[in-house]
Amino acid sequence: MVIAPMSLKSTLLMILLVFMMTGGQVLFKVAANSMEMPQRFSLVEFVKVLFHPPLFFAIFLYGAASIFWVYILRDTDLSKAYPFVAITLFLVPLCGVLFLKEAFSWPLLLGGGVILVGVSIIAFHA
Repeated sequence: MVIAPMSLKSTLLMILLVFMMTGGQVLFKVAANSMEMPQRFSLVEFVKVLFHPPLFFAIFLYGAASIFWVYILRDTDLSKAYPFVAITLFLVPLCGVLFLKEAFSWPLLLGGGVILVGVSIIAFHA
């Protein structure tokens, strides 16, 4: 069986999904940096943590991305779609460098390039 390259529609939807997942991960980090965890969890403390704005929006974005992922899989082979998720392995640390002042490293850039080449080969070649 020959697997066809991804359609333009599927490719654009996957790119949007990758940005949703990346945004969610960056918001999780912002939440982790900006909130104090309670010593003991009670229902009140749990609700306070849950509704901390960066965490709340990260959970919302990830939930929306999960629903979007199911929609994408209706028309896209898993073997073509799933490798796109690997792009987040490059974009999340890159966003950490660009927006959260985390340390840059050349291996990050080199590894990210390898990921992007690999995803391109899988997605656009039969």
